[in-house]
Amino acid sequence: MKKIITLITIAFMGMVSSNAQITINQADFANVWFHAIQANDTLVDTAHIHIGNPGTNMVWAFDSLHNNLTDSLQFMDISATPYASNFATANMAFKQASSPGTFNFVNSSPSAAMILGQGLNQGNISTTTPNEAVPVNPPMTFMNFPSTYNATFNGASHGTIILDSTFTYSFYTIDTTRIEHHITYTSLIDAWGSVTSPSGTYPALRQKYTEYTLDSIFVHNVNPSLWIFSTITIKDSSLRYRWFANSQSFPIVEVTMDTTWSIPHTAVWLKSSNTGTNDLTISNTAFQIFPNPAKDELNIINADKNASIITVYDAMGRLMDTQRLTGMTTKINTSSYANGLYSYRILGNDNTSLKTGKFAIVK
Repeated sequence: MKKIITLITIAFMGMVSSNAQITINQADFANVWFHAIQANDTLVDTAHIHIGNPGTNMVWAFDSLHNNLTDSLQFMDISATPYASNFATANMAFKQASSPGTFNFVNSSPSAAMILGQGLNQGNISTTTPNEAVPVNPPMTFMNFPSTYNATFNGASHGTIILDSTFTYSFYTIDTTRIEHHITYTSLIDAWGSVTSPSGTYPALRQKYTEYTLDSIFVHNVNPSLWIFSTITIKDSSLRYRWFANSQSFPIVEVTMDTTWSIPHTAVWLKSSNTGTNDLTISNTAFQIFPNPAKDELNIINADKNASIITVYDAMGRLMDTQRLTGMTTKINTSSYANGLYSYRILGNDNTSLKTGKFAIVK
């Protein structure tokens, strides 16, 4: 009888631990080494996608999500972007293949992951608009740390976008358009439980994130020189649910609701990454990295004329070295590196990843 009771107790404890709520900390968020593939379900089957209710010990089944569009998500050191001087407090940036020419700047700290703004490459908004840094003030909170059930935050941010947009309207000659972008947002960790995506099952926290935006548009007249308020004011709002899990670096699933906030409209899910969800590396035979393990020196043989930079990171994602690839062979002095595992990324002239991998230091 005692053995049976013991087995029941062990089984019950296992059930409790497997469904216990988790805490999301800075270590669970992306670093400069994070690289992932995201899948977009643009035709959400609302008959099978159930957001559920707020609460504890919930179960969310998103394993039937589709992959209608694949996107890449790449974090990097800000030195690999043209906007490092514009976002001095950022400690990393990221870009997505679906938004070419756009860099998003982030400050990750033990207290929060903050969005600082965007860098927009020339021609990104209009063909004649030059490179433009668009900071948001104050920075916009993406996630607070530590986050657990019922954690909440809110805020308001503002950014200004300038467009080179020459045109004539009535007796005005317009040479510039200015968009004043105002954002108000709230976040609530309204549930915890277990979430299943096509990539696996994870203990998770659910974030309910609401956002209200107001865009006011001004145009600049050439002569006389003055700004004129346009009658165009665009209001919008959105509701997103995000599921965060430990050690995954980015939301496992994000569902955007429709304009009524009652029906799922689109979903994005983490298909693969270099942090444990179907481990992701980029192989490229145009490069050779040796020796591995290394001691005092690492050699890079480069046969790709588009290669530009190699960056090296320690196991915590901190930038250790950045060197330009100026010829067939580049050497990195690793004599000051401690024993351990390191990651590297080779970037092309357009900052895309050409090769990623790991090497060890053994002395």
